[in-house]
Amino acid sequence: MGLIGHLQGESPMTPSASVAQRFVPALRIANLTRRVYVADLPTWILEVFRQLDDLTGSRRAGGHLVIYHGAVNTDNDGPAEVCTPFTGSLTVPEGVSVREEPAHHEAFMTLTRAQFEFPNILLAYDATCAFAQAHGRSSFLSLREVYCQVDGEASRAEDLVDDVAWPFIPARREES
Repeated sequence: MGLIGHLQGESPMTPSASVAQRFVPALRIANLTRRVYVADLPTWILEVFRQLDDLTGSRRAGGHLVIYHGAVNTDNDGPAEVCTPFTGSLTVPEGVSVREEPAHHEAFMTLTRAQFEFPNILLAYDATCAFAQAHGRSSFLSLREVYCQVDGEASRAEDLVDDVAWPFIPARREES
């Protein structure tokens, strides 16, 4: 069974079958970074989402991001960066930073709530990485999760909720 077929519990398919690509414009983000193990990750992410939502308020300009600058699992503690895009300006409290996330292309998959759970989500990272390698080359940007749902906690296991994304530099198309 193919990687994505295993992830979806369906018949075999190629890894790129459910992977797409998109261009993401530059974003101004408020962020908080921490070293965290996978067992503590969900609680910490939700806590920071609330903190950044309170900070950005009506200036929030899209879904939250969690960017992984290192492995986060039972043996490794990241670091992970939780981000909220915003417009305008902010006065940030201690511990919160503001920076620009550069424009980039990314391979991505939209996952169901069940697929988004650890360790199932690792299969989506493998698939988006394979797609990026097949269609370009590595970017200096780190892999990420894009939280599209306002209330992912209220979703059912089969509901599409959020994205796994792998930034890459697309290969140039040959002129005919």
